[in-house]
Amino acid sequence: MKSLQLELNKLSPNPNAADNNQKLSLEEFVDRFKYGCDLFNRNKTHEAHVAWEMIWKECDTYCRRYIKGFIQLSGAKWNYKLHKYSAAKYLMEKAACNIKNSTCILGEIDNLAIVSKINEDLMRFAITGNFLFLEKLKI
Repeated sequence: MKSLQLELNKLSPNPNAADNNQKLSLEEFVDRFKYGCDLFNRNKTHEAHVAWEMIWKECDTYCRRYIKGFIQLSGAKWNYKLHKYSAAKYLMEKAACNIKNSTCILGEIDNLAIVSKINEDLMRFAITGNFLFLEKLKI
């Protein structure tokens, strides 16, 4: 848990920023979002979720629209690891909708490809009761 706190401290140089109504700059948002993506891609799902939640607390409405689906996706992956399949399915459905409807701030992230993988996995889950891509999904 201490290593997680050390990583999260890197994200929030000013822990009182949210209390002071300070908003993240686009550059800070991008850096922190990429950090969460790196955690997610290394299967540090809970850490990615927490990192993105910290961004949520400090960013404006525009950035929240973008990150909401990724927070839900990490929650889905975390619930799947905990064998909470109905919660994972619900969050995947929400994530697909929110990622599809969000503006892509980072050019290297293909929102539609991510949504396509999520939808394929949801169809597979409906037929087989198993997810294929969720554990392997990379952003």
